[in-house]
Order: sequence, then C-alpha cells, then structure tokens
Amino acid sequence: VRAGAELFPHSPAVAIEKDGTLHVVKTPRGSIRAESIILASNGYTEELVPSLRRRIIPLNIKAIATEPLPVELADRLFPERYCYWDTFRLFHYYQRTDDNRLVFGGVSALGRGGVLGEAQAQYGRMVRIFPDMADVKLDYAWDGMVALTFDRLPHLGQMEGIYYALGFNGDGVLLGCYLGSKIAAMVSGEEDPLALSQITFPAKGFYRRRPWFYPIARAFYGTLDKLGV
Repeated sequence: VRAGAELFPHSPAVAIEKDGTLHVVKTPRGSIRAESIILASNGYTEELVPSLRRRIIPLNIKAIATEPLPVELADRLFPERYCYWDTFRLFHYYQRTDDNRLVFGGVSALGRGGVLGEAQAQYGRMVRIFPDMADVKLDYAWDGMVALTFDRLPHLGQMEGIYYALGFNGDGVLLGCYLGSKIAAMVSGEEDPLALSQITFPAKGFYRRRPWFYPIARAFYGTLDKLGV
C-alpha cells in the first residue's frame, strides 16, 4: 500500500483469462488486468486454478482460548511462553498468551457439530493433557483453513503463467511471510536462490477436487493416537 498498491476488498476472483500477454482477473465488481498474478490463498484455494488446487489439501483447524488463568497455575504449567506442538498424528498445539490465557488447537478425529461442538472436543483433549485445568472456562472458539501438501513441503514457483506460494502445512505464520517476500522477488525478476522453487509440486491421481479421504484418514489416525501406536 505504501508503494502505491490498490486494494479491492469484497471482490472475489471468479475467473482468470488471458488477453495477449496480460492476465484478466474477473470479479463480481469488474475485471483487473495485470502482467503477473500471485496465488497466495493457501487453504482457501478453490477451483480458480485447478492444476494448483489438486496439489494442496485444505484442512480445517479448530482452536479455543480459555479465560485468563490464575498466574500461579499459568506459571506452573507454562513457565516459558513457547508455542508447543505434540507428536500425535492428529496433533495439538498450545501457547500461553500475554494475558495468561491458554490457546489450544489442533485436528480432531471426527467432526462434532461445527465450531461449538469442536470446541467441546478440544476442551476435552486439553483437560486430558492438563488435568489441573478441568475447572477452567472457555472464552473463545474459532476455526480456519490450512493447506497440506503430499510431500509435506511448502512450494513456490510458476504454473500456467501464475506465480504461487502455497502449502505451508500448518506453519504459514512464519513461512507465509518469508515465502511471500521470495515470490515477490521472483515476480520482479530478481534471482531466486530458494531450492523450494526447483522441487516438483506433487499431485495424486486419486485426488482431484474434494478430499474425500478425510473421514477415513482422521478416524484411522485418531485410533492409532488413542492406542499409542
């Protein structure tokens, strides 16, 4: 924005067409013509570019935030303000905030009735890990999409004339900022030193549009986690 970029909120891209050397991005409010396009929608990537969509698997992550914890309890359970990540296949992550809440999130084995149902499930998992928090109340719950890749690596490059930086596998807060600067350098013609841009972005023949295998995989890996296998 400081460099003169224009923002057009509430203008979802519905189609991309070519007009000579230019790309034409169509929206309900009009069209945008550009020499280069960057696709940076990660877990929210739809069918706009099918060749890229089939290479990422959108995954819904649920999270909760507790009420502020008593300082003694927060200090005892979380003496350092690290972000923790466990080794379950259906992982959990958690972190103490500056106002002594615990933010706890992850992937569930089965859907449980939207955000509120999943919040109860997340609360149960939190208490199993931290029994001392059994009486702590929840203040907030939310969800959002991340994007997995078949090789568990992020990817950036160009496909069908469209630049992309996608597939952060749950680490998008850091990787998104870093790779965003790298893909911008590629668009502006600067040399790209990253090996990630040289790695093949894999796809699978059994996967085209929707991750039909979610329920099976989540139930299977959830069972393995319970058994400790």
